[in-house]
Amino acid sequence: MTASRCVAAAVVVATLLAAPRARADASTADQTIAQSLFDAAVKLMEQGHFAEACPKLAESQRLDPGGGTLLNLGFCRENEGKLASAWAAYNEALSQAIRDGRHDRQATAQVHVDELDAKVAKLAIDLSDAAKRTPGIEIRLDGAPVRQAAWSVLTPIDKGEHEIVVTAPRKREYKADVVVQRDGTVQRVSIPGLADAPVEIAQGGGERRARGQAVIGWVTAGVGVALAGAGAITGGLAIDAHGTSNAECGSSPPYHCTADGAAAVSRAQTFAWLSDFGMGLGAAGIVTGVVLVLTAPRSAARVVVAPVAGAHGAGAAMSLTF
Repeated sequence: MTASRCVAAAVVVATLLAAPRARADASTADQTIAQSLFDAAVKLMEQGHFAEACPKLAESQRLDPGGGTLLNLGFCRENEGKLASAWAAYNEALSQAIRDGRHDRQATAQVHVDELDAKVAKLAIDLSDAAKRTPGIEIRLDGAPVRQAAWSVLTPIDKGEHEIVVTAPRKREYKADVVVQRDGTVQRVSIPGLADAPVEIAQGGGERRARGQAVIGWVTAGVGVALAGAGAITGGLAIDAHGTSNAECGSSPPYHCTADGAAAVSRAQTFAWLSDFGMGLGAAGIVTGVVLVLTAPRSAARVVVAPVAGAHGAGAAMSLTF
């Protein structure tokens, strides 16, 4: 920094390091915090700790905006080495000074804007014709949106690494990393046409069918268990009736049944048939239910269709997953 530049910087600090004017609609708490941050930032700048001072000035400006704070923020960013951020702060301070009728601040801000405009690095984001025709295309630079009016316009940018992210409906995301190594340089980044994103078709009905099959399996197994249980009960009744028939008819030929014995024989035959039927049908139900539960699909099927381009033409690739 030259001697004249040092003097100029000292003058700027002396004239600008004043308490920011309180905003009419700022709360008392916000004004108090903003003033404390401003005072702390001033002390840090006097010690040359600009990287620590600048965030405090930015927060003070957010809580209680003022033209004086903006000028100091520009001065801080400039000494921090972030010329584009300084240029933006000075420009905002210039606009504020014009609105407030502060000709002293207006002149100071204008000098710094003109000086930095020739020094700051600049970046332009150019879109190919294919990208321009993409419906819903969105461009972000370091997370901040780049509106259509700013496309292909050289804009001040700080030194360092930056990321451009381009998105659009049904298109693959495009990213580009930009490294600004020196102030005063000019770079242009071209955005190509975005590739089509894979089309995923989720078979939602498959999931519902899977759940339905499992439910049917559990119900079928439950009915099978109930039938088997009924078969076991009727089997016990058949044994009991058979014992009665033996007592009333004799256990070996020739049989001479009493009326109760004949009735017991009939009951035993009926209960035996019901037991066989219930046990057999119950076993079949249990087996069928278990098979349905075990074979129910675990997830819905998905069909993915992705565009494919090659040297001999274009087409699509399809894959099916479960």
